[in-house]
Amino acid sequence: MSRTDNPFNRSNVIILEDDDSSIELSYVEQGLRRLKHACQTGQSVSLACIDLTRDEETQRNVHDYEKDIIGELDGLGRSRSSHCRQPAPSRNPPTQLRAEIPSFRHNTMLLKTGTVVEVSPRPQNEYCWQFLRIIRLYVDFRSRNIILQGVRLTRTRHLRGMLPRMKNEVCALYDINRQNPRPENAQGLVETTVGEVVRTRAVSKTNDAFPTHRFNPAQWDWNMDAIENSGNLVQRWKFCRYWPTSTAMETKRSYSGALIRLRSTDIEDEHFRVADDQLRNIFRGGIIRGGSWTGGQVHLPIVNSEAPQDKNKRVTLGYNQKYTADDMFCGAGGASR
Repeated sequence: MSRTDNPFNRSNVIILEDDDSSIELSYVEQGLRRLKHACQTGQSVSLACIDLTRDEETQRNVHDYEKDIIGELDGLGRSRSSHCRQPAPSRNPPTQLRAEIPSFRHNTMLLKTGTVVEVSPRPQNEYCWQFLRIIRLYVDFRSRNIILQGVRLTRTRHLRGMLPRMKNEVCALYDINRQNPRPENAQGLVETTVGEVVRTRAVSKTNDAFPTHRFNPAQWDWNMDAIENSGNLVQRWKFCRYWPTSTAMETKRSYSGALIRLRSTDIEDEHFRVADDQLRNIFRGGIIRGGSWTGGQVHLPIVNSEAPQDKNKRVTLGYNQKYTADDMFCGAGGASR
């Protein structure tokens, strides 16, 4: 008796030589049908038996049945194997949760990048910020709402004495995680929904000194309430709070911070931009290059406050030129120059 592992080969049929002549053709046919049914249903395959003492016509019929069934089983096996190789179609593929949009009209207000909107005031631990400079707009497909992403602005009177309480002077707020590799401008962005927008506000972002670009009270008939609610806002500062880790950031406990004046590189509009050298010269009133004492002879300041500083010009010290050093202590800290 010979047997192979593949049930679809002809050698799977065992040939016996004996004197039993009582097996009919229908029995062989039934055995082959059982073989086909077992392969289709994944059951164990029983072996068919063929008696070689049959006449030639009977054996031809048996072999014909065998060829037909084996051919059908081979085709069935190929179709099953090819079907298994094909990846199953994806059901409910993931979709984008939000999409950026260039602008959105809310009531009568056109909201877009650069627009400053007024929202409901936040609590005191967030410095009562109530303005948002829009950086991006998104449509959220889950909530079907418009999301505004931008930089927070608060009035300087809410900075707990860090800046003078000047009307309609605002400061940008940034919360920074030092472990986060993203730039500070990206970390400082917050999100709110379009439903919180109260009105749009005009804001001048400048590095010029106060009170340049401020509102004119005469245009408002000295109505302070109207100026508060509708007058032009001016931003000259930004306040950054720093946390060492994301866990510390969640506690909102203060670790360190910096109140930073805007530089010329922060201003996009030329009308509101002033050279940093010019501002510095105006602030200190000019200097004497090389030192404040040159052998007892007094020199007037030689730096033009209206002209930018020439960075390529080198100054050398003269004979007996001196500098003045200050060491100042203010409360719990101090600074040395």
